[in-house]
Amino acid sequence: MLLLDWLNQLFSKNAITSRLRSRRTNARFSKKRKRDQVSAAIESLEPRELLTAYLVDNLSDVSDGNFDAGELSLREAIEQSNANDGADTISFDATVFATPQTINLSNGQLSINSEIIITGTGADNLTIDAQGNSRVFAISGSGNATISGVKITGGSSSKGGGINNKGTLLLQDSVVSGNRADSYTILT
Repeated sequence: MLLLDWLNQLFSKNAITSRLRSRRTNARFSKKRKRDQVSAAIESLEPRELLTAYLVDNLSDVSDGNFDAGELSLREAIEQSNANDGADTISFDATVFATPQTINLSNGQLSINSEIIITGTGADNLTIDAQGNSRVFAISGSGNATISGVKITGGSSSKGGGINNKGTLLLQDSVVSGNRADSYTILT
């Protein structure tokens, strides 16, 4: 009799409906779970470059390849920046340039052909002087320079005594005076 009761219960209309309902509910929950799952996504980011920072800690105008502490000149910092990919910053040692200082250029103009930010200690505190022997800065067509906090003086050239800019230049909080050029051209 037990077997017969069990078979009747197994095949009764209510039991079949209940089992089907249970399967449908599980299928619904399964679809909902799949819908609610978050799939992993890979996102491509823009390339990032770190700036290389140079600290000028020497008043000389040499380029001798010695970059030890106390030996990095402005000329060497600019040459190193030109050799690097990406933007670079050049600042000046607060101890060395705590009082008004002048960097006298004796090896020609300072040529910029890369992206560079030169941050001086103030136009009344840091002077870059070509002493009438050359222009001070030459920025090539590939150059992108921001120069701030310096006085640019003593430049002498046929074009652009203080600065000959063929690239992009942003000059901030600086003084350009006492320079001489034989001619000038304004490109529009």
